[in-house]
Amino acid sequence: DNGDQMEDETPSEDQEDALGFGRNKNSRGPRNVARMPTEKDSEIYNMNHKRRGVAFIFNHMHFDPRLQLKERNGTHADAENLKRTLRQLGFEVRPFNDLPFRDIERLLEECAMENHDDADCIWVSVLSHGEMGILYASDHAYKPDRLWSHFNAERCPSL
Repeated sequence: DNGDQMEDETPSEDQEDALGFGRNKNSRGPRNVARMPTEKDSEIYNMNHKRRGVAFIFNHMHFDPRLQLKERNGTHADAENLKRTLRQLGFEVRPFNDLPFRDIERLLEECAMENHDDADCIWVSVLSHGEMGILYASDHAYKPDRLWSHFNAERCPSL
């Protein structure tokens, strides 16, 4: 089942951290600002929202032969254990197997466009081959930073 989604079951105060372009503290009028549920430098993150959030599991067992990577036998058991644990923690788990990188990026981009106002966080797990600074999708290598690039104030303002 290459590229198929694994079987899935659906189970404070904000503090202003930005004034917006061309504004200062004395500006008047409507304010479109990013808001954070905790102080920017807080050692404690607010995990008391209505829902925990979305958790992705990108599990890779099979790889394009051109990558010359071995199958990751046993990874499905790891993915199932992770899925169970994340559900117990209250996450909406979205597990996928052997996706090419363009599909991973599309799913994360779509998630970034969802409303996360009532969510604590987003979790992304990659079970795959890798080395320092490199992960492998089923079709090619990529830098882990590509996973997080969708979840910033510009692309995912509700998180």
